[in-house]
Amino acid sequence: MKVKYHSYQLKLAKVFKISYETRTHQPTLIVELNHGGFTGYGESTAISYYNVTVDEMIDKLEEVTPFIENHDFENPLKLWNEISEDLIKSGHSFLLSAIDCAAHDLYGKLHGTRIYSDISPEGTKTPLSNYTISIGTAKEMIDQIKDKPWPVYKIKLGADTPPETLLEVRKHTDAKLRIDANAAWDLEIATKWLPILIETGVELIEQPFAIKNTADLDEFRKISPIAIVADESCQTEADVDECAKHFDAINIKLMKCGGLTPALRMVENAKKHGLKLMAGCMTESSVGISAMTQLATELDYIDADGAVLIANDPATGVEVVDGKIVYSEGFGAGIELIEELIKKNDLVDAI
Repeated sequence: MKVKYHSYQLKLAKVFKISYETRTHQPTLIVELNHGGFTGYGESTAISYYNVTVDEMIDKLEEVTPFIENHDFENPLKLWNEISEDLIKSGHSFLLSAIDCAAHDLYGKLHGTRIYSDISPEGTKTPLSNYTISIGTAKEMIDQIKDKPWPVYKIKLGADTPPETLLEVRKHTDAKLRIDANAAWDLEIATKWLPILIETGVELIEQPFAIKNTADLDEFRKISPIAIVADESCQTEADVDECAKHFDAINIKLMKCGGLTPALRMVENAKKHGLKLMAGCMTESSVGISAMTQLATELDYIDADGAVLIANDPATGVEVVDGKIVYSEGFGAGIELIEELIKKNDLVDAI
């Protein structure tokens, strides 16, 4: 097996704001695994608030490359089991996810199978993906909605966002609304928002409180009829059991948990607890989105708009069209790189 990588600068179509930061670009690392005449692809974005950098991921990838290239590749699980402990201990779950997703993509291409069909042989029904509206004034949010008609919106809110903002937004769309506070609220803020969330028909609230603030969370759940979804509180497999005590659903993100391999175990465990399931993305290209949407047939909700927000997507694969997940006809995750874009934008060439 041969390992290659590309460091790529994703350009956002518009300025994107959440409670943590504002950004116009997103550095990302695309990993290739080549074996038997086929190539699998995986992606890890360098998210600043998770203290992940492309350079650090490249250093670690170069360190583990000799082992991967000498690995007798049979299936993604075997590879994950052999490299995961080192990568997780060294703080590289994002890189682990890229390698694992590349391994799943490669395995499907080698064997002529599609990942989503292997996960759910009985059908391909998937939930509609939301489109994310970044933090802003009511006018700025409404402009984003007018610019992108969509059946489901996820609206980012901060601690200082006036609740009346949502009432103004609702006047301009009949779409389903989801709210993501990115852990910016406390019980006082959430309680102030609740009547308006109910009035505007909000479907779910994603991570209203900080990870350790389960006291406010438990109190709020007593008065809220709206489903509350764990995001920052559910980063790894080990978090699922605890989240089942405090949340109605979990949001699985491949880079946080370490790839499709652990994500599938999280799906199984969450179902045992009666939790609803969501999978989400950060700012990712079609490489990352094509991997995470392989889970879509198992989910109640999905946030798969990452590549829709990007102006220079370097890959093809799964598409999200008006909220609908459209699977590629290709095997694996159906990912193929657009070489011309990679060559123009590549910051670090292949190993």
